[in-house]
Amino acid sequence: MKFLPLLLLLILPLTARQQPESSAGNIASLYTESGGYKNSAEDPLPTISATTMALRTLRYLGSDTQDTRPQQAFLLSRYQPAEAAFAENGSGKPTVLANAFALMLMGELRMPEDVHAVSARDYLVENASAFDEIYMAMAGLAVMGLSDEIPASWMKLMMDTAISEDPQVTAYDKSRAIVTCMRTGFNLPDYSRFLESLQTALKEATANPDFHRDPIALQQAYTLARALVMVDGRFDLNLPALVEIGNENPPIARHYRLAALHAWQPKLKGHLTVAICTGFAPVGFRNEAGEISGMDADIMRAFAKEHSYHLDFVEQVKFNGIWELPARGIVDAATSGLSKRSDRLLPGIRWSYPYFNVERSLSILKSNADRFRSIADFDGMKIAVTAGTTGDQDIRERNPNTIRIPYDSEEAAINDLLAGKVHALARGDVSNRYDARLNPELAVIDTHPMVPVEEFVIAVSSERIALGQKLDRFLRQSRRDRSLEKIFAKYLEE
Repeated sequence: MKFLPLLLLLILPLTARQQPESSAGNIASLYTESGGYKNSAEDPLPTISATTMALRTLRYLGSDTQDTRPQQAFLLSRYQPAEAAFAENGSGKPTVLANAFALMLMGELRMPEDVHAVSARDYLVENASAFDEIYMAMAGLAVMGLSDEIPASWMKLMMDTAISEDPQVTAYDKSRAIVTCMRTGFNLPDYSRFLESLQTALKEATANPDFHRDPIALQQAYTLARALVMVDGRFDLNLPALVEIGNENPPIARHYRLAALHAWQPKLKGHLTVAICTGFAPVGFRNEAGEISGMDADIMRAFAKEHSYHLDFVEQVKFNGIWELPARGIVDAATSGLSKRSDRLLPGIRWSYPYFNVERSLSILKSNADRFRSIADFDGMKIAVTAGTTGDQDIRERNPNTIRIPYDSEEAAINDLLAGKVHALARGDVSNRYDARLNPELAVIDTHPMVPVEEFVIAVSSERIALGQKLDRFLRQSRRDRSLEKIFAKYLEE
C-alpha cells in the first residue's frame, strides 16, 4: 500500500477549486443575459452546445452554477413548437447536433424528462443517419437515461465499428464507438484489448506539442482519452496549464476539452485515487498509528489488491460535498458511508452497487436515558449533526422543532455532547454504536430505518465506466461470499 505524500494529500482535494480566476473568468465573460453562453467573444449569439460545454467546464473547475434557472429558461427559449425540436440559437432549422446537445444540457441541469425531452428524442431517432449524427444522438439519449430508446441499427453500427478489424476504420472512429457503447450500457467483450491501440492513437494525435491549438487534433485527443478512461486505461499528456488557456480567451469548446483532459489524466500515473473522510469512525478514521483505517478504507484496499491497483487515499476532513470530487476529476472515487440521495445525483457521478445497510440513531449521555427516549422528546433541544449528512436530513424531517447544530468534525460534536453543550448527536447507528462501545458515558436511542432503506454506496467518476463495473462486481461477490461481513465485524463486534 502506498500513500500520497502529505503535501499531495493537502493539495489534491483543492486542485479544481484553486484554478486561477482567469479560467472561470474567461467562461463567465461569454455568459449572456439570456442565460446561455456564446462559444467565443466574436460570436453574436449564445448556443445550446456552447452552454452545455460551459457548464461542464465550470464543473471541472469547481465553479458550478448553483441557480440553473436562467440556463433552463435559455434552453426552453430555443425550442421551436412548430418543429417540435430545438434550434441552436433559437432561429433557423432544428439540427441533430442542437437536439443532441439539448438532451445533454437537460441532463447537466437535471431537468425532468418532459415533452421537450421527448420531442428531442423523437427528432433524433427520425433524423440522425450519418455516423457523426448517430454518435451525437446516442450521447444525448444516454445522458438523459434514454438508452432504451436507441434504435437497434444504431447500436449495431457502433458495436461493429468498435470491434472492426478493417484498416479503413480509424482509431478515432473506434474510440467514438467504444465511448458510445460503454456509456449507453452495451458492454464490449474484453475491452482491455483496446488499450494498446487507443494509447498508440492518442500518442500520434498529440505528437505535436501544440496539438491543443489544432481543433481537430484536440477533438481527437479528447475522444481517444475518454475512451481510454472508460476502459480503465491511463494516459500521460503534457497539457498546458488552464491559466494559460484562460488568458488566451479560447472558444468554449477548446477550454472544455482541455479541462476534461486535465480532469481525466491521473494525478499520479498508475494510481487509483479515492477520497475518504476521516471523521467517520468506524467508516473512515485515523487509527492510533496515524493510518487511514475503517470499514470503507478496508473495502477499498481489498478491491485495489484484487485488481492490482496502487491505492492512494485523498483525505477529506469535511464530509459535505465529498461525493462531488469524482465528477470534477479530483479523484477516481469517493467513499465515506455515502448514500444515494436525490440531491446527490449530480452529472459526472455514477453510484456503485450497495455494500451496507444502515439505520439512523441518536447518541445521548447515558445519564439522560430516562429523559430522552425518542426524537419526540427533543423539542427545543440541541442536536449535533454533520453538515450534508442523511442524519441532518432525518432530523429536519422527523422533528423540525429541534435546534440543529452543524459540525464539520464528529470528534468535536462528541466532545460537546460529553460536555453537555448539545443534547444528542444524530448519525448512522454504525457510528453511534461504535462510539458507545468505546465510551461508557454514551447510550444509543431512537434507532430506526429510513424509508426506503438507506444503503452505503461509493461515488465513482462517470467517465471511469470499467472501473465502476469492476467495483460493482467486487461488491456483489463480496456480499455473496460474506467477505464484507469479516471487514464489518472487525469494527462492529460488541
